[in-house]
Amino acid sequence: MAERLGVVSWTPLWHQSGHDHVKGMVEQGFEIMITGVSAEGLTDAWLGRILTPETFEELAQLAAKHRFHVEGEGGEYETLVVGGPHMNGRLEVKGTTHWDGVRGHYAVH
Repeated sequence: MAERLGVVSWTPLWHQSGHDHVKGMVEQGFEIMITGVSAEGLTDAWLGRILTPETFEELAQLAAKHRFHVEGEGGEYETLVVGGPHMNGRLEVKGTTHWDGVRGHYAVH
């Protein structure tokens, strides 16, 4: 569509796998907090958790096992970036976990 309209479309992430995209963000220093889960394999233990290289690999294994998108593109999980190279500081986040036995969210206060 962009080409037909004579518009240059620059989409570098389109040529990157979801796994590599999230892994790259974690490796580049983005602090990504899981704030909602609604996929089989994701329990309340993930709520409020920050993705590290280790926890991302755990997430990737669960995504493969339970067949959900590792980027959370289908709403399998929600996130909040609390720190990163684009920020002057880090957000100090406090909240409470809400879990119904199947899905849940981390309510930020």
